[in-house]
Amino acid sequence: MRKLIVIIPTVIFLYGSMTCVHLSNFRSGYAFQGTSASPIKSPSTSGLTDIWKIDKAKANKSSVNVEAGPVHVHKYNVPVPDYIRGIYLTNYVGNNKRMLNGFIKDAKENNINTFIVDVQRKVVSKDLVSIIKKAGIFPVARVVVFEGGLKRKKASKKYIAKILLTMEKAAKAGFQEIQLDYIRYADARSLRKLSLKHKYSTINAILAAANKKATELAVYLSADIFGRITLNYNDHIGQKLENFSQYLDVIYPMLYPSHYNGDPYRMSHPYETVKEGVKKSVERCKETRIVAYIQGFKWKVNKSGKSLQEYIRLQIKAVDDAGGHGWIIWNARNKYKASYKAINQYDKQKKAVNSAEVNSKVETPNKG
Repeated sequence: MRKLIVIIPTVIFLYGSMTCVHLSNFRSGYAFQGTSASPIKSPSTSGLTDIWKIDKAKANKSSVNVEAGPVHVHKYNVPVPDYIRGIYLTNYVGNNKRMLNGFIKDAKENNINTFIVDVQRKVVSKDLVSIIKKAGIFPVARVVVFEGGLKRKKASKKYIAKILLTMEKAAKAGFQEIQLDYIRYADARSLRKLSLKHKYSTINAILAAANKKATELAVYLSADIFGRITLNYNDHIGQKLENFSQYLDVIYPMLYPSHYNGDPYRMSHPYETVKEGVKKSVERCKETRIVAYIQGFKWKVNKSGKSLQEYIRLQIKAVDDAGGHGWIIWNARNKYKASYKAINQYDKQKKAVNSAEVNSKVETPNKG
């Protein structure tokens, strides 16, 4: 494993490329490099409003009434959950009817409304996507753009055409959102000589092409970003919140606390870490939904001193408190037993708090 120690005043971040194993590929996560990331402040009790704000320029192109308020009837008249509660499924599961039905059963029991499904190497069939939709679950197709990141100056037009074709196949199969992953440059020394201007321009051009294709297909477009991108403004991998927001309906920051290598505080405080990332994303991308990828696997959870169930519950609460538009639990092997327990525990606690607040208002009516 290649590591690089980066020193920032008063803080040392260990930058490594190890992360959770995917059945077909790797989802990489890193700490901070060359950033101005500041220490996490004490949690605030004030959350941001949970509204999908409309980009009026995009909305006008789609003949949407932009004065109608929060988007509940979206630009493609697709029933998108107002608040995403989702899990990730591998390509193998997505193409296995028996296993897929098992996850649908679990979803109904745990109020899961979204599935993120890999569509590489084999696009999930229309019949199987239909099963997901009939169960009332929103289907999102995950498309890996550059496995491990773009390793050369530019991607070939032929390769990008292949990615756009995968998007088209997924849309025709019935997926209602296309989620681009690994849309970035590789974290390689040989690429450091490329200017940020070039990297941003290259990534933006690919996002623009994907945006055009998604518009033609009448599907939503989204993308994943590293957690550190929520805390910095200029990153050598070519990801920037403001750039991505121009082309996307949804941004999914990967806020796994275990991936903040060399930062003991963030690694051991799942609530504060996830809340910080979501809050900053919402503040910086006011026209784009922010749905956080949260950690549903055991790697380095012990650093927090908490059980996996509690670790997940705190992340769910953090997304809610920060005004995010939902969460996706990532477990590369699709093992969600602890996640389901955490979801139900949080839902019960939230229901109890809401009931107590209602009762309090009834018992102490406003004075006239």
